[in-house]
Amino acid sequence: FTSTQLTQSTKSTLNLSKQAQGVYYLQISTSEQTITKKIVIE
Repeated sequence: FTSTQLTQSTKSTLNLSKQAQGVYYLQISTSEQTITKKIVIE
């Protein structure tokens, strides 16, 4: 995974097709909030 700071963008796409099967947690932080999402790759 890589980390990129986006400015003035509201949409981003992550390509997880090469990740191993398993459970991952995606954390997105802004100056106003932090959101954590669970992603399951089967």
